[in-house]
Amino acid sequence: MTTHAPQHDVEPRTFTFDIKRNFIDRRVKKLVISPERLEFAGDSMLISRISDIRYGSIQQVVNGIKAGKTYEIVFRSQDKKVIKIFFGSASIMKTNKSLDDHYNAILSGVWVNILSGMVNRTISEIRNGKNFTAGGCEVSRTGMKLTTYKWFKKKETFVEWKDCVKSYVNGEIHLWSKNDEKRKCTISLLNIWNAVVLASMLDFLFKEGRVFSMFDVSP
Repeated sequence: MTTHAPQHDVEPRTFTFDIKRNFIDRRVKKLVISPERLEFAGDSMLISRISDIRYGSIQQVVNGIKAGKTYEIVFRSQDKKVIKIFFGSASIMKTNKSLDDHYNAILSGVWVNILSGMVNRTISEIRNGKNFTAGGCEVSRTGMKLTTYKWFKKKETFVEWKDCVKSYVNGEIHLWSKNDEKRKCTISLLNIWNAVVLASMLDFLFKEGRVFSMFDVSP
């Protein structure tokens, strides 16, 4: 599974892609990501109405042998309408670089016209006192509340920004306190709505200690 979109600053423009579910699918579906609208297979959604996003890729392995890879990108609007983009490869024992490149090109379009705006809005809302939640992580100006479940018991712990640590492993974001690694949570970027918003936002905030100046907290 991949992690999150590349964070580069590019002027909004229209991206167009051809999508085939797999190598035996003769039907080519058109994906268009413009600054105003997302269009796929005859369906559409206003960019301004997109409230949730999740994506990732999964490498299938059978008996220790690579047996194909699937890619999934899903959008949900404020009125709960869903557009799902799915395609895959059946390549055995090798990586299909052309599909990886195709997937990453789509994510670039998603970043430019959709995800970057969601990240910017989320940071602005947090600065104004509104918390943001993705999976077991609730982000506020002062830090993150991490929620985990063990033996059917719910455990919540608060971690200040100065103690927050993150990493990416197998398409998941891992968050924990550097003072106590037991205070942690794990969130799937593919399965949890807006985990990729969280990941991209934290990448930005953790770079050069931006989180302390943007949220006006002590390092």
